[in-house]
Amino acid sequence: MGTTYDINETLFWEKVDATGDCWDWTAALYGNGYGMVGVKRGDGAWVPRCAHRVAWELLIGDIPDGLVIDHLCINKKCVNPDHLRAVTQFDNQFVSPITFTGRARYQFRCSKGHPLSGENLYLEPKNGKRHCVECKRAASRRAYRKRRRHGIDV
Repeated sequence: MGTTYDINETLFWEKVDATGDCWDWTAALYGNGYGMVGVKRGDGAWVPRCAHRVAWELLIGDIPDGLVIDHLCINKKCVNPDHLRAVTQFDNQFVSPITFTGRARYQFRCSKGHPLSGENLYLEPKNGKRHCVECKRAASRRAYRKRRRHGIDV
């Protein structure tokens, strides 16, 4: 397992607003919006840690090796263990709706408003990126017309 930390649980929970469905961290935040809490390492040094990870360890237990904590609620300040899950980094980045790539998987329309489903959805085989077939065809037609205007072999 990882490094052991000393945390004052009473002080930790005083910095949590548990009045709503999400339990929001009310103290310091990292620049990316995640809650930040200072904990004392085994060697006596104070180090910052993510509040949601500390909450998981206090209420659930150790975070399994190779896994990260994902927010199902998409609220980076939330420390409610019912809103957290231990997942691989891949799942956290590519499936979670909190990331750019993950949000794309939950997108049902392209930027032009066409449906991203059925015959109008193209998935790149190598990386699973999603594309609007109608927009891809329109872009190909524009590129073809441009090449013809400039005398490029088509």
